[in-house]
Amino acid sequence: MKLNIITLSVLLNAACFATPVLMPTAEVLNKRLDEIGMRHFAQKTTIVEDLADQNKDALGVAVAVESALDDYSEKVKNPMLTNTVGMQKSLIIKTLLQDYPEALKELVELGVCEE
Repeated sequence: MKLNIITLSVLLNAACFATPVLMPTAEVLNKRLDEIGMRHFAQKTTIVEDLADQNKDALGVAVAVESALDDYSEKVKNPMLTNTVGMQKSLIIKTLLQDYPEALKELVELGVCEE
């Protein structure tokens, strides 16, 4: 896992503001990712298994997405595809946390996720 140093720094500095979330089932997460065209990403990573039915915080979800993007890049070995998926990081985070607008707002304020 090769987290971006800036991202990691922001996440560590903001840990005290973490909004708790209960992630949906694997079925729901897979459906959400499929709806935004991220089926291949979900299949090639453990993002769904890592998050399904878990008590997390907003930052934990962002870290899981960042880690999954790194794993995806290593597994797929297609720079064009991994760049395209990587540009969807905010969309992936928003989709996974759509039941928790306060968590999304927190991540936007921290600069981890775009509006």
